Amino acid sequence: MSSPVEVKILEHKLIVRNEEGEEYTKNIADYVNGKVHEIKGNAKAASKLDIALLTAMNIADDYMKAKNRLVMIESRTGRLIELLDKKIFMED
Repeated sequence: MSSPVEVKILEHKLIVRNEEGEEYTKNIADYVNGKVHEIKGNAKAASKLDIALLTAMNIADDYMKAKNRLVMIESRTGRLIELLDKKIFMED
């Protein structure tokens, strides 16, 4: 496992270890902090817990949309491969 990396999210220090390394971990923390600031801007009187939960929901929404796009792309790619295979085999 890699060495610990200190990050700060919502003014809270965290020590994180993962296989991806320091730069990756800090990029993830930067992404989360960006989402936190987005939410803070829209929910001025919210508590830290509310902001954290809304941020988690927002990130989960991004993830689900990306996952759905990937499924659609994989499906379309599969259909295109089938069409190409049929075309290639018809020409043989």
